[in-house]
Amino acid sequence: MAPSPQMTHTVIVTNVITNAAPTKTVIPVTPPKLQAIVFNSSRPSAIINKKTVFVGSHVADFRVASITVDSVTLINESQTNVLTLE
Repeated sequence: MAPSPQMTHTVIVTNVITNAAPTKTVIPVTPPKLQAIVFNSSRPSAIINKKTVFVGSHVADFRVASITVDSVTLINESQTNVLTLE
């Protein structure tokens, strides 16, 4: 299986000061990195970015759609990303 393309995300925070033009601060978001899979057929879990996740958990702006023996699928409104262990 080919590795999924690296995801990049940017969060833009807008600060509004009275009578001044808004300023924008760009805050980089760490792309999801799969570190481990603990596969139990009744409740599989994975470690992504040092956090234990289950099916239905959220990682950044993605939801964990599935966890298999060798991959984790993350989805949002416009993307599907399959993470595998390196």
